[in-house]
Amino acid sequence: MSEVRKWLEAIGLGQYGDTFEANKIDLDLLRQVDDHILKDIGVSAAGDRLRIRNAIAKLATAPAAEVNLSASPPTHETTAPSAERRQLG
Repeated sequence: MSEVRKWLEAIGLGQYGDTFEANKIDLDLLRQVDDHILKDIGVSAAGDRLRIRNAIAKLATAPAAEVNLSASPPTHETTAPSAERRQLG
């Protein structure tokens, strides 16, 4: 499995893995991908293009050590850290 495919799956858009691989877009080229290229390769849904572009922007700002391509997509469920409870009144 290619690194770009893993990355796409991590952001919840794994259905575009074949498209990126067929167009030979790898991690080295990913940061150069713009909206025009996404349209050219067949990412027709505007929302998917925005999600991809936002995820690329996050890659560009994250240090290489923090980029975890095999991470599962973020969930909306959060767990609250332990907090000190105080009685008021």
